[in-house]
Amino acid sequence: MSPHKHTHADKKANTPQASQTHQPSPSPRSAQAMLLQLQKTAGNRAVSQLFRASHAQKTIQRQLLEYVPGKYPVEAHKTLDDDEIAELDALTATARATAKDIDTTVEAGRDEVQGVIDQVMDGDLSATEVAAQFPYSNGHARNFQNKLLDLISGQGTMHPSASGGYVIEDYASANAGGGVSVQTTPQNLRKSRPDFMITMAEDQTGPGGRDYDALLDVTSNSASSVGHILTKGGGSWVKRVQYPYVAESVYAPLDFGNERKELSEEEQAAAIERAREKAAEREELAKINIEKLKQDFKSAVSLVEDDLTSKGKLYKQFHSKRGVPRLLHSLTILGIMYNSNTEKLDTTPFDVWFSSDYVAPSGQTPGIGEKKDAVKAVYSALKISGGYKPY
Repeated sequence: MSPHKHTHADKKANTPQASQTHQPSPSPRSAQAMLLQLQKTAGNRAVSQLFRASHAQKTIQRQLLEYVPGKYPVEAHKTLDDDEIAELDALTATARATAKDIDTTVEAGRDEVQGVIDQVMDGDLSATEVAAQFPYSNGHARNFQNKLLDLISGQGTMHPSASGGYVIEDYASANAGGGVSVQTTPQNLRKSRPDFMITMAEDQTGPGGRDYDALLDVTSNSASSVGHILTKGGGSWVKRVQYPYVAESVYAPLDFGNERKELSEEEQAAAIERAREKAAEREELAKINIEKLKQDFKSAVSLVEDDLTSKGKLYKQFHSKRGVPRLLHSLTILGIMYNSNTEKLDTTPFDVWFSSDYVAPSGQTPGIGEKKDAVKAVYSALKISGGYKPY
């Protein structure tokens, strides 16, 4: 961990309080327009120095976010005896030390990229010379330069922060030590690729006669990035016996003169939780035969329509029998509503219903598990011959 890391309390104490009155933050588009106007009237150097002076006491938070062990259990522990667990923990401690070394290198890479950005914003370096400052990064450095030129001209559609992040990764890769593989794609990670894989034990020499590796990914400390490894490879990174150590090296967002906000510890926790939920949803989706669900969904809608047309039995139940609210809930989850004006059903197309953006007539946003349960409930309520077969 970097010696420059400050606690959240330190950051709060060091933040200048210009006013107690809350002012809404300008949108990214309006902030960029303001920056361009200032650059035209005062010059790049003056604008950069102005922003830097106003945020001079802002600290940069550095972290190594560990998922295994910690937020997720070590799968290998479930099959090892006490001595083997102690041996694996010792290997993990060594891997953690290597990960911290890489994390420190990531910080140095971030500082180098930020230094070049500052020179450009100060007018001390032409943006056309940016790529040449990173001889260890060819394509990524050129892409970063182009995105930076677009930002300065106000013509870009993509912010240079992501391409700058790849340059940071290239810096760390160029300075990685022995026993570290860079940008490899293990077969059991579903075609996903960690930035760094640290060899812990190979040739089946590890505890339990297995190979072990640690996984480390580099990412920005932003809401869209923290926790992203939980969805990589279908969430397989944190669930494989082979990987008893999984972490993210988190760097402070690059600052292009408009102070890109860094997450607090509370915001990090929220971002990780959102990533957990997304990973769980994707894992559930991977188990589903979508074509079968589509056919069952359409059959359920047709059967409800037939029931209403022939007997009205299902809808009479809404007013006469116990347990009906639960059935009504399932119908609304399926996007089926009775229109009393037309005396027909208003239904929802499957593609709309299956989408993660689907909002039920009741205002709910059901997950895929709840949608499957709703199909099952309708089958059960209508007593379909043969019953409903779970996925």
